Amino acid sequence: MSHYPKVNIKNSVATRLLTVVFSLYFIVAMAVTLIHMGAEYFNTQKGVINDLHVFQKTFEHALATEVWNVDDEALASVVLGIREVPIIVGMKIEDMKGELITADGLILDKQGVISHVVSEAKNTENSEEVIFSELLVHDFPLYFIRNDGQKIQVGTGALYSSNGIVFEKVQYGFIFIVINSIIKTAALWLIFLLVARVILSRPLGLLTIATAHLSLDNLENFKSDINTYGRNEIKILEEGFKQMVQNLLSARQKLSNYALKIEEKNEALSQAKHRLELLLESSRKLSLTRNKFTALLETTRSILSEVTVPPGAGASIVFLDHSSSGKTGYAHFQIPTKVDNESRLKFIQLPDISVSYSLDLPNFFFSEERKNTSGSFLKNQSLYVAAWSEDTLLGFIQIQSVEKISEPQREFVDTLAQTLAIELKNIDFNFALLLAKEKLEEANANLEEKVQQRTRELQEAFRELEQQNTTLAASNRKLEDLNSTKEQLLHKIGTLQTHQMKELTSNLEALESTAPAEIKEALHQSVRQTYAIEEILHPITSLYFTEQAIQSKKVLLAETKKKQQILAKMALKGTGVELDIASDLEEGKTFLSQNAYDILYVNSELIELADWAYKQYPQIISVFTTSRSVPEYLPTLLEYPFLSNIVSRSDEDRTFTLKNILSTISKLISQDLFGLEKYLSWGVDVQQHQVTGSVCRDDLVEAMEQHLKELGIRTPMRSKASMIAEELLMNAVYDAPIDANGKALYNHLPRTVPVELTAAEYATFRYACDGLLLALSVEDPFGAFDRQTILEYLRSCYAGRAGSLNEKKGGAGRGLFQIIETADLVVFNVKPRIRTEVVAIFNIDPSKSKSEKTTSFHYFYG
Repeated sequence: MSHYPKVNIKNSVATRLLTVVFSLYFIVAMAVTLIHMGAEYFNTQKGVINDLHVFQKTFEHALATEVWNVDDEALASVVLGIREVPIIVGMKIEDMKGELITADGLILDKQGVISHVVSEAKNTENSEEVIFSELLVHDFPLYFIRNDGQKIQVGTGALYSSNGIVFEKVQYGFIFIVINSIIKTAALWLIFLLVARVILSRPLGLLTIATAHLSLDNLENFKSDINTYGRNEIKILEEGFKQMVQNLLSARQKLSNYALKIEEKNEALSQAKHRLELLLESSRKLSLTRNKFTALLETTRSILSEVTVPPGAGASIVFLDHSSSGKTGYAHFQIPTKVDNESRLKFIQLPDISVSYSLDLPNFFFSEERKNTSGSFLKNQSLYVAAWSEDTLLGFIQIQSVEKISEPQREFVDTLAQTLAIELKNIDFNFALLLAKEKLEEANANLEEKVQQRTRELQEAFRELEQQNTTLAASNRKLEDLNSTKEQLLHKIGTLQTHQMKELTSNLEALESTAPAEIKEALHQSVRQTYAIEEILHPITSLYFTEQAIQSKKVLLAETKKKQQILAKMALKGTGVELDIASDLEEGKTFLSQNAYDILYVNSELIELADWAYKQYPQIISVFTTSRSVPEYLPTLLEYPFLSNIVSRSDEDRTFTLKNILSTISKLISQDLFGLEKYLSWGVDVQQHQVTGSVCRDDLVEAMEQHLKELGIRTPMRSKASMIAEELLMNAVYDAPIDANGKALYNHLPRTVPVELTAAEYATFRYACDGLLLALSVEDPFGAFDRQTILEYLRSCYAGRAGSLNEKKGGAGRGLFQIIETADLVVFNVKPRIRTEVVAIFNIDPSKSKSEKTTSFHYFYG
């Protein structure tokens, strides 16, 4: 049996563990014992108080009876009898006024002080000692029960016990608890100490002996057996030591292997250091070279110092020398037998580089894998070293009779190749820099002269600019004077046309009616000329009065689309119209509440604002505008009959939108709704003819076609215009005429029956083209084409029920539907019972003419 080293009990781990554990155990045991003793004490105290309650119940009736009978002696005897009970140290009886009747023993007086009272009925004095102790009090009322069962309180009583009585009851129990705890603690201490010496100290000692003999030299002989039961912590510690020994053995083997590898690495590092020094030296020499041949030769020397080749092997150098008219430099030489750096290649000289030489290179040299990459590769026992710059091969070296090359050697050669490429590029760059320097010097020589020439040119240009500014200022003044003159002239023309010309016409007509026959014809011609002059002046005065009318007018645009808001601003900019824009319903109501507007533009998304404005501010002219298709917005128009002005539009047609916004506002503010000129460029030549009946219809259409053909309008566009003209003329002859009661005159007739109109029923057919838009219109003198009729006809046609509203009528809405679907824009201008004008407009630009049927129409009523 092995002897393990003994450890003094003071220094033993078991003792240390025992000290810590039993210190905590002692604190816990002490706390538990004190809690136990406290619980015993308070439980006994509670029992004493319960006993006082029991004695109160037992003697309460006797005490109450003696108090009721006012028999003090008998009462004192009862009290003394109660005092014989061991737990009762005192008792007192008081009347209802709180006066003491009798007492004995330890009691509390009225001030709460403990007093010792000896009853007179006792035969001995001071039979009890007053021992300071907290009293336990039980107060109770005394009730006397009469024969009739009535309870009458006759006084109060108090029974007293003390903590001393309680302590006497529990003192033996306390002693037993303390002794029991001491015995258990001492026994547990001794048992723990003995067992710990066996279970802990002995195994640790054996493990200590085994580890004491452990060294790196005898790791293989390490053995230990602590002979413990189970796989406890000490057993795991033993296993850990054994594993540590195995790890040390493995680490020792790895250290040996690492030592060998380090030696190999040191050798490789030594070679790498040599290569690095050689690379640095080569880089230094290359940086000092000034021509490509020297750079290639130095690189060849460095390669041959690292790569082994047999003496006499061939080597070639090829490069493109820009300094010699771009000729290819070439050198081929034999490698000397000596291998030292000083003698190798030192006799090689540059041949005549003016002689171009071509060397056959393998295709692999120019493959995508090698191209643009400076480096080396071995092919057919030849080492090729290439120096590339982007897509340009700057030069290369070929060394023959190279059978193999190691990876470090390849990395060394590749690094040399990259350094060589940089240097060859620098040589080319220096050459280019030299050429640029020469050109710069040449340019500098002429710079001063160019600067002086440029200065003279700038001075001349400045003088011309001053003259242009002076001319521009004068032109601006003339333009301002011209505008002022134009305003005055237009005002005078307007006054002339509205007053003097009308007065002159009236005077001439009066003279004509009373003049002799010989001058009557002349006066008639004069009247006709004045009418002609009025017709000529009308567009000018109409435009002028319209511009004056829209000055300072206020327009509210209720529009949710940002693009349409921008177009409205562009259309009204510079017209004098004050424009506000509301993007939602609440904002629109706020604007209307704060400002007085002339016109409200509202789109289909904010139609409720128009309804609200119509009820709150009926004087505002409302215009409904939308980008949706006709079938989509027809229900909205039928729901809001007060919307008498309708403008549909195309979001993609910017030109039409701008023109329509300005035309609509001008028409509504000036109350001049009629005339296709409002949609065309100013000054356009308008052709006008009277419609006298159905017979002249073909002639009018043919005349229009001939005029449009002379203007160069394409055949498809002329065909559309002719079809619409046919329909408008037919409506003017058969549908428009009504009598004084509003009854249609010719609507019931078949369209094959000729109709001759009276002079009062004549319609007017007009057409014109301004190069961008083609417009034609038919105007009748009846004003019967109301809003409801148009909408009902359109709803029936788009619903596939064309002709269902009026089966007796010739077209029953089909013609109207065809006009709107064919034209780019159809405008209905209606003055009730006075005039109706239908204007059809086409965009004659093929790229802008609508390819899809995005129907658009306007309706103005007033």
